[in-house]
Amino acid sequence: MNDHIDVSYLTDRIAIMGGFYENDTLSNVRSHFKARHENHHTIYNFSSEPDYNIEQDLEHVHTYPFNGNNPCALKTLIAICCDIDSYLSVHHQNIAFLHCRTGINNS
Repeated sequence: MNDHIDVSYLTDRIAIMGGFYENDTLSNVRSHFKARHENHHTIYNFSSEPDYNIEQDLEHVHTYPFNGNNPCALKTLIAICCDIDSYLSVHHQNIAFLHCRTGINNS
């Protein structure tokens, strides 16, 4: 099984994952999560494109859309950080995957 996906682990509990619709198949993404992080992963999606709806294809997605050419509002950044902190505090194996469509601007 080839479950390679475009992911970079910043720490053992926070990773950046970009552009899997363009670069990786959804089955590879699902296989990666099932094999390595089953029931202990959440994707934080920062894409603002209306046609990019990963919630319909993957589970455990929290979306905070903002334009990739501009920083998000400070209150949005605080909400994201609080959400991630809360999620990571629930279980020592939980991992947060930061994601945007291209993997360049937002994540």
